Amino acid sequence: MKRSDIPNNISQNIQSIRPIQSTASTNCMICNAPLEYHNTSVIKSCFYCNQQISSNASCRNGHFVCDTCHAGEAVAVIAQICQHTGETDMITLLKKLRAHPAAHLHGPEHHVMVPAIIVSTYRNLGGAVKGDMLATAIERAGQVAGGFCGFMGACGAAVGIGIGFSVLLEGTPLTPAVRQLANRLTGIALREISAVEAARCCQRDCAVSLNVAARESAEILPVPLRADDDLRCSQVRHNKECIHRVCPFFPPNVKKSDSDRG
Repeated sequence: MKRSDIPNNISQNIQSIRPIQSTASTNCMICNAPLEYHNTSVIKSCFYCNQQISSNASCRNGHFVCDTCHAGEAVAVIAQICQHTGETDMITLLKKLRAHPAAHLHGPEHHVMVPAIIVSTYRNLGGAVKGDMLATAIERAGQVAGGFCGFMGACGAAVGIGIGFSVLLEGTPLTPAVRQLANRLTGIALREISAVEAARCCQRDCAVSLNVAARESAEILPVPLRADDDLRCSQVRHNKECIHRVCPFFPPNVKKSDSDRG
């Protein structure tokens, strides 16, 4: 898949993105100030593309970056890697995608990762995947806005499972069985994500969702998905909202006092 294969509504601003100061930062891409989230939306102008968008978020200095400019480069990378990878384990592929410099610590690109990983690893395991399924999964997931978990009550990673399985099983609003299945899988992932009281962590929520996908796929797909690789968090010092040992992926050899050091 080339960048030109990505739908226009996702890729239109990729070329306008300026170098990102730090992909590990959870702060503003422009000035590195902390981000602030509000209960009400106001019209804001994207710093990069000047698009006027209703948003709940900006940094303390007023900078706003739209989802397309925030995640656009990462989405193109996700599409490229998933089109050509031979990886069969979803957690291994998740780690590879998140290790790329274009991926942020948190961001809407993670909504795209989950269904793209599901479709591409299923293909590599020998599952039946039609030529346009990966692009379809990416297009659909690209419509899940940043902050969806807190503002809409449904984490984009969990929604990504429903997207992935709906694409693989060719579901529509008028296919009762697949519609039920996609919603059920999203619901299972949401239940497991919401089992802990925590702010968003895109790595944790993606890993939880992919483990649900692997576990449930054994009863659904002719070829079960795999999530056998071990994930031990390496971003503890960068994630200000880390829940430490409550998280199933917190490194066992890291003390909370050590993880608090910048």
